[in-house]
Amino acid sequence: MSEWITKDNADVVVAWATSAGVAVALLAALAAVRQLSMIRRDSRDRTRPYVQLDVVPGLQGLGSWDLIIENRGASTALEVVADAGDFQPLDAEDHIASVIGQYLMTPKTLVPGARRRVMWGYERTDVSARAGVLEPREITVSYLDERKARRWWRRGRPYTATFTVGDALGPSVFPAPFEGPTPSSSDKLAHIDRALRTLNTHVGELRR
Repeated sequence: MSEWITKDNADVVVAWATSAGVAVALLAALAAVRQLSMIRRDSRDRTRPYVQLDVVPGLQGLGSWDLIIENRGASTALEVVADAGDFQPLDAEDHIASVIGQYLMTPKTLVPGARRRVMWGYERTDVSARAGVLEPREITVSYLDERKARRWWRRGRPYTATFTVGDALGPSVFPAPFEGPTPSSSDKLAHIDRALRTLNTHVGELRR
């Protein structure tokens, strides 16, 4: 090797060595930039808000369904809105469809761990009552990270996610607290019985 390096080709060898050094330094710099970008992205993903939607058995007992909007992230979600499309009342007495759409499109603020629970659907065949949404539906939720809200140039880039909710409504999928037998007499204890069954329902929801 030393015999090959002479005065005539020493400049070429130096040029090659310099180019190789520059290439190695460039690759190292690119690797460092990539690693830093991955660290920043991981930190941003761990600290951003995550708003999730789900339909669960309702607090009004068997046959009712509630929509839960919850922030499971580590920072506050601002201007939370959910677009679920149009709501058509099931009948003239439907008290859910007439207001649920407006509520979902009203901007909300959800701190980490906060949630909103609203009525989604209701169907009781024994009393012929139906209201709200009783079929699967896609809902697109959008919201801002509180840190993005402070940067005017990023306010136009909210987080968005689409959820399909209500695709498995029914007691065969979701468990429900036991309510006990329906009183068959006019005894005064029937009122206490109904109260205890209602209390049991709500205690069961606390364990859901």
